[in-house]
Amino acid sequence: MNFKEIRDEINSSLDYNPDLAQYRDSVSRVVNRHYLQISSQYQWLFLQKSSTLTFEPTITGSATNTISVDDAVDGRRTVVFSGSTPSESWEGQTLTIGSTEYEITRKIAANKVLIDGTLGGDITSAPSESDWKLEFRRYKLPEDLVDILGIVSRADDRGRLLYIDRRKEEEHYLDRDSTGDPSAVIEDDHIIDPPPDGAPTLALQATTGPGLDPNTEYEFCYTFKYKGRESAPSLTSSITTLPGQQTIRVSGTDDTRATYGAVPSAGSTGRVKRVYARKKGSGGVWRLITDNMLEAPFVFSDWSGGFSGSGVESERFAVRNLFEQGPRQYLRAWYTADSTMVVDLRYMSRPRRLSNDGEYPLWPPQYHQLLVYRALQDICLQHGMAQMGQLYAQRAAASLEQMKARHLSRSDRMWVRQGFDKGLSQRERWGVPSKL
Repeated sequence: MNFKEIRDEINSSLDYNPDLAQYRDSVSRVVNRHYLQISSQYQWLFLQKSSTLTFEPTITGSATNTISVDDAVDGRRTVVFSGSTPSESWEGQTLTIGSTEYEITRKIAANKVLIDGTLGGDITSAPSESDWKLEFRRYKLPEDLVDILGIVSRADDRGRLLYIDRRKEEEHYLDRDSTGDPSAVIEDDHIIDPPPDGAPTLALQATTGPGLDPNTEYEFCYTFKYKGRESAPSLTSSITTLPGQQTIRVSGTDDTRATYGAVPSAGSTGRVKRVYARKKGSGGVWRLITDNMLEAPFVFSDWSGGFSGSGVESERFAVRNLFEQGPRQYLRAWYTADSTMVVDLRYMSRPRRLSNDGEYPLWPPQYHQLLVYRALQDICLQHGMAQMGQLYAQRAAASLEQMKARHLSRSDRMWVRQGFDKGLSQRERWGVPSKL
């Protein structure tokens, strides 16, 4: 069942289906609450994913690998590299200049990054332009990760790496200064960035270019991208287009001091804004319309092309959708890598919230009815129908047990050992396994 069919099934069971957007949104929230909760509660086989993770060695300055400040004006936070090539994996990592540590907030050019501290001017003598190092102290995990299931080094045949918590690391004192081939990974902080303070301000303008659909309500929100992480979304604003006024001007967002230009302004933070929009009436998904909104207003006039500001993003399935990821999890490696090492990461993923009427839950279709039962359980209890609520709770529990018996991770299943045949069953304790 798709999202609309799930809501229709709930309304049919209740024999109540008012044509009210507020009621539809309320039912949608209940369904999504149980969908995300059940999806993240167990190690479902159908929600396991694989990804790669690269452990990188410390980069140190030298006579041929130097840095400088982009401009001599006090307050600059732009570091230029000569001999090393910054990448997005540098965002959030620790740059030590002399004896002072900074974190890289954003890569802004092929050889430039922004840092979260202030450099007084050009680096010439103290500290010298070669007196620096970049340490990869921790690594971001995928945004949809719920839990790590396994990390394997296949390229160099080291096999499965040990994954431990921080308490175990403290007991064994795994010193970060120890270098070599990583043989253990340690869980690290879960970091969440605060959302913007308010909703964006919207205004209609005369149509330019292809224009948006007329007489259509569009809804907008935005997030912060900082040190490689994305914050929770802001409050939303909506506006309805009119014939001849099918362009929307987005402004009124928080000042993040992200106006770069040819030379970043004094105190530039590297915190940029991603703006998302959707057609509110059709219950569509939140689609990214710009991932680098500066302080100037943004003009939105083309829904068909999807990702504004990029001429190649013409397919809507390639456009990023809003993902409310929550805290971003990190891990560390021990030993600290002294050469680049790529490992395979197997993890339990969290699905995206259902928003579009045509979206399907990422579950086997025979268990979509579980969402109907769970939602009916809450709605019945909310409206004083305790007996019906208990009935749907029993149906939901039975459906959940069936899904667990078939689709739980292999390691979470229970097994009973039986004899190879009946004649040996009384004398042999162990034998062919069978699933409960």
